[in-house]
Amino acid sequence: MALGFTGAIRTGGVLVATGEGEVLRTYIDPAGIETACFGQTGHNIKLGMVFTNQQCLDMLASSLNTFDRELVKLTPPLSEGEHINSLLRVRTLRLLH
Repeated sequence: MALGFTGAIRTGGVLVATGEGEVLRTYIDPAGIETACFGQTGHNIKLGMVFTNQQCLDMLASSLNTFDRELVKLTPPLSEGEHINSLLRVRTLRLLH
């Protein structure tokens, strides 16, 4: 089961990185939210910050792990495709709040 979650997180990370694109600095997104890297938001993201590619990848991995733990608590066992889709939806919803 752990291998499936690792695969889902890995695949989800690739999809997020591809869809979001990578910006190695903070910027204001169209919704007016301070954002960086692969769409990372939060209280620790402030205008004027600059990141390395590795820092962006680390933040993405950390947030996907957090969202994955939340997802597993809320859902019955899912197929890998359902897991990836749900992980991306949880991430999107959490970043909007």
